[in-house]
Amino acid sequence: TKQSDIVTVSPSVYSVYQNGIEVPGSARFFNIISGAVSIQAMITVTTENNPVEIKWNVKSGEAALENRTFTLIRNGY
Repeated sequence: TKQSDIVTVSPSVYSVYQNGIEVPGSARFFNIISGAVSIQAMITVTTENNPVEIKWNVKSGEAALENRTFTLIRNGY
């Protein structure tokens, strides 16, 4: 889960990536002046070296975020 305040934005897409590949269904499109971005995805991590990242893409202009938080919750063993 990631929730951040948008302070300046052009239309942008935020997604969860695992091992450099976008997690299906995680992309969220935002076209707002200010507010909160919150995205979530369920993933399976099978090895220690399996990075999970949040990335965003801005088509034109710029987007700036404040108070970025990235939380991973372990579900089971």
